[in-house]
Amino acid sequence: MSEATKEVKDVEKNAHEQPQATVGCGVMARNPVLSILLFAFLGVALGIGLSYWDPEDDSKAKAIKWIGLIGDLFIRSLKCVVLPLVFVNVIIAVVEMLDVGRAGSIGWKTSK
Repeated sequence: MSEATKEVKDVEKNAHEQPQATVGCGVMARNPVLSILLFAFLGVALGIGLSYWDPEDDSKAKAIKWIGLIGDLFIRSLKCVVLPLVFVNVIIAVVEMLDVGRAGSIGWKTSK
């Protein structure tokens, strides 16, 4: 065998032996369930801590507003992703039913 052939086989062998890269960093990438539980616990602890916090000024109201802003942005971003996804899936399902010719039989069954 020539040197080039041996080199190609070595590269192919090493390509199969390399582990796949994980998304994320450290413990969170290796244990996604543990990280979700950890962040849920931190959220509950933060909520309980804010309920017992009794400052002299209006800093508690400001802190709750900022935390509420983060939660509101999260919910709005979910809506931005989920609503178009559901709409497109409904459109695709209707088009597939019309393509197969089952739309008439389904309409007939629902009208009874």
